[in-house]
Amino acid sequence: MRLDFSAPLPFTLRVSDAARVELGEEWLPLVQSWGSLEEVLNALDAGGAPATAEVTLFNTQPVAGRARVSDLLYSPRNTTGYEFAFAKVQIYRLEAGLTTGDELLVGTFYLEEPTEIGEQLFHLRMGDITLVLEDKPPATVILRSDFPNCPATVVGQTIPRVFGSFKNIPTVPVVDGAVSQLDGAITASATTLVLVDAGDFPDSGKVGLEKELADYSAKSGNTLSGLTRGVNGSTAATHDHGTSVFVARTGTNAYRVAVGENARGFKINSVSGILVNGKPPTTGQAPTMQLDATDLVPGRSFAVVSFTPTDVLGFHIRTEITGSIETHDATNVPLLQDATPNTVDGSPTFWNFGLTPTLPVFTGGGGSVHRKATTRYVVLGGSLSPGDPRRFVIQRRDPVTLAWIDVVLNPIPGTSYTLEYDTGTSVADEQWQVEINGGADNFHFNWFINTYRVTQGADVTSVPLLSTTSTLAALVGAVTCDVEGLQDDPSGTISGTPKVLLENPADIAKCILLGCYPGVSLADLGSRWAATRVSTGGLKWAFLLGADGPMKFSELRRKIGEQARSELYVEGGKLELRYLPDAPTADLTLDYLRDVWSQAPATASRSNRTQLFTSVVANARRDYSAAGGGYRYTARARDLTQPGLPDPIETTLSFDFVQDAATADALAAFWLGRWKRQRWQVELVAWQNILSVEKGDHLAIDNHPVLAAHGGTALVFRIVAKRYLLADANPARIRLTAIEANP
Repeated sequence: MRLDFSAPLPFTLRVSDAARVELGEEWLPLVQSWGSLEEVLNALDAGGAPATAEVTLFNTQPVAGRARVSDLLYSPRNTTGYEFAFAKVQIYRLEAGLTTGDELLVGTFYLEEPTEIGEQLFHLRMGDITLVLEDKPPATVILRSDFPNCPATVVGQTIPRVFGSFKNIPTVPVVDGAVSQLDGAITASATTLVLVDAGDFPDSGKVGLEKELADYSAKSGNTLSGLTRGVNGSTAATHDHGTSVFVARTGTNAYRVAVGENARGFKINSVSGILVNGKPPTTGQAPTMQLDATDLVPGRSFAVVSFTPTDVLGFHIRTEITGSIETHDATNVPLLQDATPNTVDGSPTFWNFGLTPTLPVFTGGGGSVHRKATTRYVVLGGSLSPGDPRRFVIQRRDPVTLAWIDVVLNPIPGTSYTLEYDTGTSVADEQWQVEINGGADNFHFNWFINTYRVTQGADVTSVPLLSTTSTLAALVGAVTCDVEGLQDDPSGTISGTPKVLLENPADIAKCILLGCYPGVSLADLGSRWAATRVSTGGLKWAFLLGADGPMKFSELRRKIGEQARSELYVEGGKLELRYLPDAPTADLTLDYLRDVWSQAPATASRSNRTQLFTSVVANARRDYSAAGGGYRYTARARDLTQPGLPDPIETTLSFDFVQDAATADALAAFWLGRWKRQRWQVELVAWQNILSVEKGDHLAIDNHPVLAAHGGTALVFRIVAKRYLLADANPARIRLTAIEANP
């Protein structure tokens, strides 16, 4: 066993159960008992637990210049010791007569803490890397230390990692203005304000009270002093006790909302379709978008939408429309999809498609008509032969000159564009067209128009700030946007394709480990990820990781396994993701008469009756905009043909990683197949003959007197637990637990 300590200084301790010189190193005879090494997965679902190991050391022998092992423990009064918690441990097995290069790495572990420290013995317990990851949230938790200007309502929430594509997802305010109330009325000439609670107000700044803005230069407790009244074109006025007072932020990026957090090396692909309270933002709001904002928290990167008040008074004095209001929902007008060009007589193919959507004219409540057409289009490109000339233009026809004006020239395939045009009171139709020419091979694209019309009455008055803790919430409103989530890095580290949108479950699980958990690198991942990626290619994920707050790694591991029909586990110190096949074949066949220890002769049993279900209801398509985050799709898989089970025995699953109905259907059907009948289980003990098998491998047993009548070697078992019985009379013994894996 090799123990690597890193704090306060690096130190390596090598121990064994006897004095040895092996693998080019000296190993001290400090191990009194090896205990057991245990690696366990859940039998019928995709969960699991950290692999564990226990070792007992002698605490009576000198080591590293100290009288005993316990003297190496770091403590406030033993500062030359070493921090045992999370120190790395590697346990090797080397058969007699073998040499360097023949050793087997049984496991890589991380120390918990000594469970017992006695005068004679020193007991250690350790777990695999998932123990280290358990309490590290994979998304940033909002704390005032990191986000000093966030509203109190979001403290403790998380900024999610966005995977897949979404429309109208909510954002999280991270730079905002605080709100309080006047504790006592003030006159138009007062130079101090006493607030109910000024704790979140800066030491100096600008505040708003009804229609007035005022500057202040100092804060003491709940009192703001050094006021300059009626600034930024407002008028000083009297204000009653209880009037809302809010921080009025100015300058670039005065208010900011977070769309999502990037991962290390992996960025959100695009943010578009920004809406405020469900409608396009007004000219005065003018939001800007950053995909890689690194100035919020050192060392972290976020996609954010920012608001910069150019008209400070106009931005901060909330208005209320008292005239009549008419609204019109968006309309989608498809233009062209799935075009397959043909070359005629060797000439470049040419299309010219036009569309003339009519925007209805209407008036409202004695006010002027204001009509806005917001155009969005998405171009999805196919392959173009190298060197082929191409022209791909989206054009708008000027309603006055009738000239066609290029809006986007040669748009990048796969990129979303959003443009906004204010048609004012013009009654002319809006006309758009797509023009393509060039020798394209199966060129696929999709383009559509969203048209909005809004009319507002002329009677507009200023009103006090609403009762809230957020300036942004009251003055701007709920900000939503469309997002294409995290993409692969420029090297294609995850998928093999640079900058591709991550949607494959194996790709996303790999990105979470590499990008969201500090300390995990490619060297910590095993060899099965590529095969699992191919197997999970028919499944599709899209979700906001962390939308429900901090998540334990054990919970994330269960969700990944359940919704990728795979097992996330540690084998030989490496994190592996293995797909659960429908009809596996045996990786190893054991002869019951020769290959199994007769004292533990492959005891057979059946899975628990309480784990049997003939109906699986799965909820998917999580609605992140709804209160409580409900689901918009339900899949049901049911099989009432099982003998003796004519009535449904139902269980419910929540696929919050899944927005795709076909994926939800497939997962529900798979888990029904696992749970609709009881399954055979076996437990056996063998020796070096099963050293090579891993958790998740499949085995069959020949010549078993009980199992022969139920399929014999056609009965395939999946290994769910492997225990190295190092403390046994024969330390070569290994115990396996396995469950039937047949369809």
